[in-house]
Order: sequence, then C-alpha cells, then structure tokens
Amino acid sequence: ISLAQMLYDIDINDMDTLLKNLGAILVLLGVICLAVYYFGVQENALLVVSMVLEVAGLFAHVLLNKRYQ
Repeated sequence: ISLAQMLYDIDINDMDTLLKNLGAILVLLGVICLAVYYFGVQENALLVVSMVLEVAGLFAHVLLNKRYQ
C-alpha cells in the first residue's frame, strides 16, 4: 500500500482523534526531550524546546478537548 493511498484513506474521525490527543502528544515529546537532556546531550536548547512543547501541549490539551467534546 502506498503512502498516497494511506493518506487518502484517512477519515475525518481519525483527524478529530489526532487533534483531541495532540496536547498529550506534545507533552510526551517534551518529556522525551528532557530524558535526552538528562541521559545524553547537556544543551540548554533541549530545555527550551522541552518547555515550549510542554506548555504548548498543556494549552492544546485544554483548548482542543474543550472544543471537541
């Protein structure tokens, strides 16, 4: 199955589900950045990216769940 066929088969309900979970996904990406900082690369840029992802994820979770419920 090709990528174009997979994208064509995406239903609008799948997109609603993705938007509903977008906040949690962003928070998890922020946590992954913190883990990379802790276990590996000690760069302040990772802390900034993690903070931005977690704050954006928090707001996205609240606002999108309010809209899609």
